[in-house]
Amino acid sequence: MRKALIAVGVIVVIGAFVGGFWPQWSQRRAVERELAAARLALEENQRHLRVCGLENRLLAIVMAAQARNLGIAAEQAQRLVTDLDALAATAEPSRRPVFESARPKAKNMVAIAQRLDPQVPEDLGRAASELAAILGQLDQTPPASAATPR
Repeated sequence: MRKALIAVGVIVVIGAFVGGFWPQWSQRRAVERELAAARLALEENQRHLRVCGLENRLLAIVMAAQARNLGIAAEQAQRLVTDLDALAATAEPSRRPVFESARPKAKNMVAIAQRLDPQVPEDLGRAASELAAILGQLDQTPPASAATPR
């Protein structure tokens, strides 16, 4: 009788522990999954923001060239190359080829902006369109970290 009472008491204590532990453990796992998903979304949004910054720099180059501010256009084009290099250095391996194909176009924009001829605004506009198309591929390339969180 005494052994049965002790066994029932141990089972009740274990049941109470599991009954209190299980909901908290389940909730923690759910919150950790939500946190992992939020971190992935944050990474994706930050990457998208950096790409938008590059596209903004492209527009600044074209606008400066159209206003015949070729010095400013050349300076902005050089900054674009620097920004591309910085992003390429930290990019995921799946996205590096896009940056590698964008870099020569950006370097070409620097060379165009440094020319002194009336075709510069049109040439820069065409080069910016080509580079914008390449940068658009970054939004279509899924990040390597897009695997579903556990």
